[in-house]
Amino acid sequence: MAIVVAACGGSMTATEYVEGLNALVATGRSDLEAALAQEQIAEPTMAGALAFVEREVEIRQEILSGFEALNPPESLAGVHRVLGDAMARLLAAAEGGSSLPPRDWLQVRAPSAAWRKPNGHPSSL
Repeated sequence: MAIVVAACGGSMTATEYVEGLNALVATGRSDLEAALAQEQIAEPTMAGALAFVEREVEIRQEILSGFEALNPPESLAGVHRVLGDAMARLLAAAEGGSSLPPRDWLQVRAPSAAWRKPNGHPSSL
């Protein structure tokens, strides 16, 4: 919340900007570690792994929103734009910017016999 308030007051100083970045990193790291700790169970499941990835994307969205709320000093504005663009592209990829298979695709399926042997013939080993 303090980051947004600082950003609304005009251009941040370099020190304020770095402090804002540090706060975003600390919060993001803490949130990701908590999500990972929740997922570390004796018998992991595909559903649990998928839930972790979905939570990770949510956390990264929050980090990007906080980053975009920062108002860097003019001397850091170019770097800020480049970093913001890179973060947005990574997030879009994590969100499935390309087509992802449906969730039921994640179920483990036994490979066919033809898949196990080159050309589908035992003689081709």
